[in-house]
Amino acid sequence: MADWYAVHTRPRQEDRALEHLRRQHYECFLPRIRERVRRAGGVSRALVPMFPRYLFVRLELGTDNLARLCSTRGVAAPVRFGSRMPPVPDGLVEGLIAAAVPAGDDSAGAARGDLEPGMRVRIDEGALAGLCGELVAMQAQQRVLVLLNLMGRQTRIVLAEGALSQA
Repeated sequence: MADWYAVHTRPRQEDRALEHLRRQHYECFLPRIRERVRRAGGVSRALVPMFPRYLFVRLELGTDNLARLCSTRGVAAPVRFGSRMPPVPDGLVEGLIAAAVPAGDDSAGAARGDLEPGMRVRIDEGALAGLCGELVAMQAQQRVLVLLNLMGRQTRIVLAEGALSQA
């Protein structure tokens, strides 16, 4: 019976490893999340690997050729503890697959569509990083008005939209 195993990839080559493993007919999964990334034009949202430098491959250890897996472009090595290659716990990869962002989902492009007034948000950047509050209003030039509870008082602050994420 085939189990899921973690595979360590070369730096920033998760997609390359995934493509080449699939060409060899391995069943693979690379979980991704939406994350804000800084680019020359400012902050945007992109799909990035949930576990940088790792992906999951379904293997039958007695049957599948591990040398072929290890020599695949983008793959560094399967995850091992000594000489033992432990399978990923049952249900973990299936849960990640069920919660995965669809491959054709292009809603990762604009952060403005993710945030709405009344939503609970977390500040991710700046001096107030880590605090949570309520998004009160969207303003011009990618600014937002947030209501925070600071020192027993409710305080309204204006922040860059890119500094927030949904709490």
